[in-house]
Formats: sequence, structure tokens, C-alpha cells
Amino acid sequence: MIGLFNQAGSFIPCVAVIPIGIKLLNIRSIFSQQREAADEFPDLTTVQKQFMLIAERAFYGLVRFRNRICFYSSSRHPFSKIIINMERARWVPLDLKKHYLIINIPAFTLYAFDADTINFTMNVVVGRDVHKTVLFSGDIKYIVFSPYWDIPASILKNEVLPGIRRDPDYLKRNNMEWVGKRVRQKPGPKNSLGLVKFLFPNSYNIYLHDTPAKSLFEKSARAFSHGCIRLSEPKKLADYMLKNDSNWTPEKINAAMHAGVERYVTLKDPVPVYIGYMTAFVDNEGRINLRDDVYNRDGPLERAIMK
Repeated sequence: MIGLFNQAGSFIPCVAVIPIGIKLLNIRSIFSQQREAADEFPDLTTVQKQFMLIAERAFYGLVRFRNRICFYSSSRHPFSKIIINMERARWVPLDLKKHYLIINIPAFTLYAFDADTINFTMNVVVGRDVHKTVLFSGDIKYIVFSPYWDIPASILKNEVLPGIRRDPDYLKRNNMEWVGKRVRQKPGPKNSLGLVKFLFPNSYNIYLHDTPAKSLFEKSARAFSHGCIRLSEPKKLADYMLKNDSNWTPEKINAAMHAGVERYVTLKDPVPVYIGYMTAFVDNEGRINLRDDVYNRDGPLERAIMK
């Protein structure tokens, strides 16, 4: 049965579960019912009330029935999202160090933590549906300023070689060159990796990097990459990772990013990074956040949980 527990421990049930499409409510009626719901159960906590309001906004099969709130049971629904993501929360590593990064794919956001406090956040671009960013954890050990981009075999085959056949000047126009049987893009502002990349050795060849395609960060849904994670503020992340290294001032970091000469830097203290997938979470102010299931992972996990 779906419902909420109040502060006294009593269960407030939904008295009906209906399919999508039986009744569609307009926005005005939804908002008016939100206000009624907040007053109807005064013994609910603030977070519980807020959850009810957010849930109603989703209006997946919302109806009023005998003064109760009724919901359609689906992985798209907030109640199911909460359960699904409680399970995902168990997967987060417990041995995270003082400084670490968390990237939440459905939120398209990177969180930089100092202990349990968020130092800053930034927008990111993640892999599109056909090139999903892999979920895993690792340690960022290297920063590469003014990087070359070694074109992956799949991109070479599907994009670069056809481009060369259409245009003999394709490599020159894109600041690329042959290196043996491979093609790489030279450092510079037009490089697809931008001015800096952050490496955490892994078998998926996933890393964080700058990008010249800044306009994508203005979009609300940002799944556009081939799998790697693009950063909206790479300079800020480089400053954060090198802040305890006296050899690297913000000015030196900026100069290295624009030098046009590739330079590897090994971090004295590797920074853990966890790439996760949370479609429901609570922010620092205690607010429930819901995100779209961009990779359609909620449904399979819900079915596994409910077995």
C-alpha cells in the first residue's frame, strides 16, 4: 500500500490507485489541491508535506477521493522514485575522503565536497542515451593542461574519415594531424577537450574535461557527449584540486591552460570521484529534488526491488 507516515507513526494510506489517463487535471486545479493537501494533514513533517506537493505536481493519475490523495504507482512517480533512490544511496562508497567529487547524471551536476559540505557545484554535460556515461568511482590523479585529443577509433571511423573523404582540408580546418595510424587534435581553444582534462585511470576511458561548446550548458537537459563528462567551469575545478599545491597559483593554472603545449600534472593527493545516478535526492536545504530518468534505469531497478 502506498502512503505516508506522520510524526505520530500513524500510516496515512492512499485509498485508490488509478491508471494514467482516467482523469487529467489542469494546472490550476493541481495547485489548489496542493494547498488543500498541506492543510489536510497538519501532523506531517515539513518535508513530508513538501513531498506531497511535489508528488501532486507530477499528477500521474492524481485524483481526489474521499479527502485522500491517491497516486498512480509507477517508477515515474515520486513515491517510487524515493524508494528506488534509497536503494541507490546504499551503493555510494562509505570511505570517501575529506575532499571528493560526486557527479549526478540525472541532475547534470558536479558537486565538490569538503568533508560533508558542498564547496561548489557546476553544470556538466554527460553521455547521450546511445553513449551512456558509465557509473563507477575512481581517483583523479592527473590534470592535463592544453591537452591533445586522441580521436577514439569509433569517432575516427564514423566521423573523421568520412569528413576527410568529403573535404581534403578537413584535418587542417579542425587542427588535427595523423600520428601513425591514429588521428589526434592539437592543443588549443578549438580542441574538443578544451583547455584542460582531469584523468582518473579506468577501463572505460572516461574522464572530465573542458569543451569549446559552452552553449550546451545553458540547456536544462544536458546529455550530449560520447560518454565523457564536460565541465562548465574547468578552471574552478583545477583551482580546487591544486589549492594546496604551492607550485600552482591560479595565475599559473590559467597560463598552463592557454600555453598550447600539453603538460601533465600529478596530484599530490588524488581526489576521489563518484559518478552516480540519483533521480530523487535531498539538497542541503532539506528540499526534495526529482529529476528525469534520462537513461531509463528506474524501471528495471524498481522491478528488481519489488520481486
